[in-house]
Order: sequence, then C-alpha cells, then structure tokens
Amino acid sequence: MHFIDVGQADVIFINYGDLDILIDGGNNSDGDQIVSYLESLNTDDIELMVATHPHEDHIGGLDIVIDRFEVEKIIKPALSENTKTCKDFELAISRKNIPVENPAQ
Repeated sequence: MHFIDVGQADVIFINYGDLDILIDGGNNSDGDQIVSYLESLNTDDIELMVATHPHEDHIGGLDIVIDRFEVEKIIKPALSENTKTCKDFELAISRKNIPVENPAQ
C-alpha cells in the first residue's frame, strides 16, 4: 500500500499481486507526479480506480492517469459537480470507454 505524497490532496495506491487499485488522484497539478510514481513501480495497468467524491483535490489528476494507463473499471459516486475538473474526468472516462459503477448511497 502506497500513500503518494501530493501535498494536501489524497492518493492511495494498492498493489496486490496482479491487482492494482488507485484511490483518488490528488489535485489537477498532481497527475504527472502520480503517473511517474506508478511508472517507477512498473505499473502496467490499473484494474480498479476509485474516486471517493468529485472535489478537485480527489479527482484532479485522474484524467491524466486515465490517459496514460489502461483502467479496467472505475467506482465513483453518481453525483458530480459542474466544474472543469469533473468535466475533464468524465471526458477521460468516456474517451477510453471505461466501465463505471456507482455504489448505492
């Protein structure tokens, strides 16, 4: 389990054998740092990405990660916000046609 230091934002990476899980993606400016960290671990893909909620300090860098890695599935709340950060995240998901699951509230 890795707690990636991106300042005040949140990013957790769990590498469990062939299962790679990324929880949250920091701020908008953190995407490249997260990608570099994952590449340093020889991460080839992400089986599960979890976005805990749609605030910029949790999903900001996820669009960059999605663009750079194959992501098999995303779990995120159904709610979203009308922000550029949310739009960038949703566009990245759509571009890669990644299956999304919304947990029951």
